[in-house]
Amino acid sequence: MDATSNDLTLSAIVSIISAIVTVIGASLALYKAKPERRKLDADSNASMAEAAESLASGTKLINDPLMNRIMDLEKREKKRDESERAWKLAWNAEMTDLKQKFEEMRLELDAYKDWALRLDSQRRKAGLDPVPFKPKETGTAKLI
Repeated sequence: MDATSNDLTLSAIVSIISAIVTVIGASLALYKAKPERRKLDADSNASMAEAAESLASGTKLINDPLMNRIMDLEKREKKRDESERAWKLAWNAEMTDLKQKFEEMRLELDAYKDWALRLDSQRRKAGLDPVPFKPKETGTAKLI
């Protein structure tokens, strides 16, 4: 073996030893950094938990007045619906009553018409002329 070959072998051995030392140093650094990394992860997780808690409390502060407002609006809407329903029931009852009174008046009018026709028939049989009908004006409506 000549000197050049010895130098290459020595150089290769030094390179291999350097690589081994580098790998060992890196693994020692990673091993020593693991607790620090865990501590950083724990600190990071604690910060995230604090941020989440802060966000939750802020959301609650905003959410409570909004929920109260929504409940107030729902109560108002329910009360308005109930009063509207009561008004409709009262209006329907009044309209039913008016329809019934109108029907009673129509039946009474029919009875008077029948009575007037019979009276006119009696007068004609007795040889008398019927009295002419003259409509009266009351207000803006004319009775016929």
